[in-house]
This record gives sequence, structure tokens and C-alpha cells, in this order.
Amino acid sequence: MADTIVLRDQQGQEHRATVDPQGVVHVGDVDVKIETAPDGSVRIGAEGTRAWTAASSDLRWVFVNGEVYTFEVDEPARVRRRGTAHHGSLTAPMPATVRKIAVAAGDAVHRGDVLIVLEAMKMELPVRAPSDGVVSRINCREGEMVQAGQELAEITP
Repeated sequence: MADTIVLRDQQGQEHRATVDPQGVVHVGDVDVKIETAPDGSVRIGAEGTRAWTAASSDLRWVFVNGEVYTFEVDEPARVRRRGTAHHGSLTAPMPATVRKIAVAAGDAVHRGDVLIVLEAMKMELPVRAPSDGVVSRINCREGEMVQAGQELAEITP
């Protein structure tokens, strides 16, 4: 028996995702194998891209390659896309503790560099530079608890 959920994107278009008993997710014409790893992450596709998920109340967060996608549960079996990836933004994707700050104001960074490591629900969440630039400001401290949407750092081109 396959489970189906409906995702709604920013434009309101619905996408049906079906998960079959073998762990394959079908979205339109795309089939992707998903496996749970021992560390609690999920491996996606043949390349084994890792993703982490977290939930609180009616919100679900999916953390993939330094980007966070947020979904809001409308009702059982129906999910609505609430936001987009946090592109260009260095904000906390969810409530978390700042475990490590790997840069300082004035440091040059390249797209994909890990700037800050957060910890939420026993998962490490690296916050990566969305583009090349210079760190102009760090707005958090190691050990600090940050809230979803809180600005962690600023980068100027």
C-alpha cells in the first residue's frame, strides 16, 4: 500500500508525492529511492544525498545541502509548501543551539563554505554561505539558543 501526500508550491500548483513500500518516492515522472541512515538522516537518490527532517506541531523542516525547506501540515495527507529555501539568507531554519562559528567578521567566504553549525533535535545543521562575499557581521554566539528566522550572520558581496 502506497501513501500519498499533496504538496503545494508558492504558485499554488499541487504536486502529488507517493511513497511505496520499497521506499521509493514518486513525484510526477520522477522516482527517487529513499533510505533511513543509522544517524537518523535520510539518503536520497542514487547519489546518496543526505537530508534531515524535524517536526514541531504542524511544521516540518527538511534540511538538504545547506538549505532548509519548510512545510506546514494543513490536514492529514495534505501538506502545503510554506516557504522556499533560505537562499541568500543566513537565518536559523528552526529553533537550535549555535554549536560552532567557523568565521569572523571580515573573513572572505565562498559559496558553500560552512559558516555556522547549529544543533537541533540531535542533528548538526551546517549553515553555508549562499554566495561568495565577505562576512560583515556575526549576530550570534556559540552556545546561544536561536529561534527560527533569527538572523545569524550577514555577508556582503
